Amino acid sequence: MSVALGLTVAACSGPADEQPGAVKEAAQVPVAAIPPSDPPPCLLPEYDLKMVEAGPKTAEKAKLSPALVARMVRQNPRLPPLFKHYNPYWELYALDTVRCQEFRIVSYLYRHEDCCSDVYYVTFSADGKKVIDWATIANTGADGTWGATATMRTQEVRLRVTELRQESEADADAGVRDSVVTDYSVTPQGKFLRTRVDSVRSKQAARK
Repeated sequence: MSVALGLTVAACSGPADEQPGAVKEAAQVPVAAIPPSDPPPCLLPEYDLKMVEAGPKTAEKAKLSPALVARMVRQNPRLPPLFKHYNPYWELYALDTVRCQEFRIVSYLYRHEDCCSDVYYVTFSADGKKVIDWATIANTGADGTWGATATMRTQEVRLRVTELRQESEADADAGVRDSVVTDYSVTPQGKFLRTRVDSVRSKQAARK
């Protein structure tokens, strides 16, 4: 008689405790279904904007040509408006691509006649063919009596951007100074979320 058959006979002929050499089977404990976990949050890239603004002057490989940008607009009409009006007098650089689970984030630096710089983040579908959303993350530069600086800092899953803007009057002493703090994050579907954390406006009196 085979071993398998012997165990079957022993199990059927009486309680296992009464059968010499009987094997007790482990109790079958039902295993609860493990719910699928949420995908890890995709973090927005953080930059030292002073370094970013200085770098692209020598990074010509990262500069996008007007012909390429026009082709991108034809394929993705939902790109930011500046893409539609891009011309040889402007400078647009592709900085980085962050690949997330369901989409990708591409960051761009836009420069206009050496006066102002804007950092844009655009989310594309995983294959890069469809624009999901976009956001202007930071504005910096100076033009006449206007000036702006910005800093970035990652805090957990959010990117905190602090912008300081100053608008002076003709005498360059009086004016208005704004400090705006905004948290940015991106949903698992590639949509940007903005939360205003703080906003302070102060007036500067003209010197006598």
